Amino acid sequence: MNDLVKKIKDAIDYYDFFSRFLRLKKVGSTHMSICPFHPDSQPSLSVDIKKGLWYCFGCNRGGDIFNFIMELESCNFIDSLKYISELLGIEFNENNEIIKRQDVSTVNHEVYSLLSKFYHNVLKKSSISINAREYLLGRKISMDIVEKYELGYSPKNVENLKIFCQKKGINFELLEKAGILYRKGRDYVDILAGRLIIPIFGPNSKIIGFAGRSIDNSEPKYINTIGLVKNSTLYGIQIAKNYIKSTSTVIIVEGYFDAWSMHLSGYKNVVSVMGTTLSDKQVEIIKKYANEVIILLDTDKSGLSATLNLVIQLVSNGLKVKIGMIENYKDPHEVYFNEPDKIKIVMNNLITDLDFMISFYLNQSDVYEKQKILEKYVVPFLSSIKGKVVKDEYISKFCSETFISKKYLLKMLSKKVTFRNDSEEEIIKKYGMDVYILVFAFVNFDIFKKNHQYFDSFLFEGKELSKILYKYLIECVKSGVYPSDYILHENKLSEVLKIVAKINLELDEDQKENFLQRLLDNLRKKNLIEELKNLIVKGDYEKAKEIQEKLKRIGK
Repeated sequence: MNDLVKKIKDAIDYYDFFSRFLRLKKVGSTHMSICPFHPDSQPSLSVDIKKGLWYCFGCNRGGDIFNFIMELESCNFIDSLKYISELLGIEFNENNEIIKRQDVSTVNHEVYSLLSKFYHNVLKKSSISINAREYLLGRKISMDIVEKYELGYSPKNVENLKIFCQKKGINFELLEKAGILYRKGRDYVDILAGRLIIPIFGPNSKIIGFAGRSIDNSEPKYINTIGLVKNSTLYGIQIAKNYIKSTSTVIIVEGYFDAWSMHLSGYKNVVSVMGTTLSDKQVEIIKKYANEVIILLDTDKSGLSATLNLVIQLVSNGLKVKIGMIENYKDPHEVYFNEPDKIKIVMNNLITDLDFMISFYLNQSDVYEKQKILEKYVVPFLSSIKGKVVKDEYISKFCSETFISKKYLLKMLSKKVTFRNDSEEEIIKKYGMDVYILVFAFVNFDIFKKNHQYFDSFLFEGKELSKILYKYLIECVKSGVYPSDYILHENKLSEVLKIVAKINLELDEDQKENFLQRLLDNLRKKNLIEELKNLIVKGDYEKAKEIQEKLKRIGK
């Protein structure tokens, strides 16, 4: 069962999964939707598409993808596993174990390659794709891009695809597993029908799935094939990697059209992150080919926030970072569409990561907003700088140009953040602080992996459940695998997971580590206070004094 959960987590694209049931709208760093579980006129359900967590602030339901199906289908955990397995093409027998995922990974690459050629030829040569060609030309995307990126078009009538598959000996059931088709009664429905087809290549230059772009303003704007893990690659890497190697520099943009526009402008070392965040896998790909990153994301509020977070993430991974400042336009494609020559102006006037932070801070007119920027972005950024000398130079320059006291900023660098709510208090009272911390560590395993040495084993010896969870997390660190949610559901911890999901959606990534540290400090304090009480009762005042000193040092 554990293996099944891992296969599901490896195969799933959380945005695609939730988009099947919800109409998601990006709000800040999360996605919001009308909640399907209670009468809801304003979007109150929040989704973290990076971790697959959700929480409704209206009806207080929440959890992971399995909880979502349990609520939606009124079923138990095992049934939710079966439901999602079938959705992703993972077979599941009556004994609730994996029979076998028909290992079609190699076949899929071959099928995807054949389909890509089919879609590509339809776009280039068929009269049924005139609208798609006009759409691309209307957005100034040339046929040169169609050729290089192997763009295509999926006919509206599924019979065209059937004829092609029969000629090539492709079984339609295989296309179901590949996430191209699904059954509707006795018929098949092509999820990409009538859409511009964008093949997504993995780092090995093999197609791992398709994105289908609406060309008639219908929603959703994009549909991805089931099982496409976008954060396992960078769009355009199969074309860009040799150019990135030769320059040791990669340009990262947000969308497909941005990547095409930069390529048309002569910048062939460009890739798209297909969103606004980078996974660890994507950072690994960047580090394999480059030591410098140029960020050119959208200039709207969420784009700027994403740029700030990416700067912190990339710098903490030892990469040099520069930022392209786009003025008067939303993104690189909009610049290219309206004033193509301006792309070169942007690229000739890149600014450093520090100058970007300084500029962003100084552009805030409100004192309260400036304080928020300090806490949310500047402090994590400065903390991530490698090398004491360089870090001191950055701090000095930031203080000099923003007129902030260096003493105050250094104090800010050690500041901790706490968050607490009534539901959290109730969960801690019911399950214990130790269990709550370990469930939070499950969900934020990267933070646990980084700081597991601070999770003293004696803190989790109070009850059997804590021992099980702690031992399992440590084993995951040692074996280099991510923990399976199955153990949480097996131990009936959905209630804790729900609150952890809520907290996760309320915190920014850079705040979660401080939050977890504060939880650990509170648990240590609780244990030490109990020990202190016992020592006082026994009359061991010398030992009690030592415990009091330990209490004073916690959190400093």
